[in-house]
Amino acid sequence: MQTIRITKIFSFETGHALYGYDGKCRNVHGHSYKLSVTVVGNPIEDSENVK
Repeated sequence: MQTIRITKIFSFETGHALYGYDGKCRNVHGHSYKLSVTVVGNPIEDSENVK
C-alpha cells in the first residue's frame, strides 16, 4: 500500500519587548516564523465512506 504525506506550511509574525532589559531588545520588536506540519499515513480503502 502506498504511503501518503501531506504538508502544510504556516508563516506568522510575533512582537514583544523585554521590559527591564538594558539593550535594544527592550523596545518592541518582532520575529518571523515558519511552522511546517506533516502528516504521514496509509490510505483507507473503504469506497463506501469516501466523501
